[in-house]
Amino acid sequence: MARPQTDIEAGRTLLLDTVEKMIGKRGAMDISMTELAAEAGMSPSNIYRFFDSKEALLESVAEAWFADKVAVMEEVTAADMPAREKMLAFFARRFVMMRARYDEDPGLFESYCLLGNQHFEVVKGYVDLGDHYLAMVVADAMEEGYFKGYSI
Repeated sequence: MARPQTDIEAGRTLLLDTVEKMIGKRGAMDISMTELAAEAGMSPSNIYRFFDSKEALLESVAEAWFADKVAVMEEVTAADMPAREKMLAFFARRFVMMRARYDEDPGLFESYCLLGNQHFEVVKGYVDLGDHYLAMVVADAMEEGYFKGYSI
């Protein structure tokens, strides 16, 4: 019988929390699936119930890191406000959020940045998504008469 989805989500959450603890302790070192399993108190083969591969795990780590930033970008681009306010909100809200995250634990923040650099192919989609949302804000500004003579 298949396990309930909540069991899968709970296991994924446990593993993502464990990865963050390991990053906090060790910094931006490569984490093997075997080390992760040992730290999480499960067998290495059990990890693959929750993540098909190490790449899938890294994608989930990146998704968790960017989730609040993506939420802000989605909220700002959907908001009914003038383009100047959108542009300010687009950058300022994310900056405040990232600054707070840095102030909370500078070492962990720096380790995540280093990991993002080491695994840029995983985070590139989030960088591209940020560019997409920024282009939407710029398009709104262009409709309001800003950036005359330019195109996206």
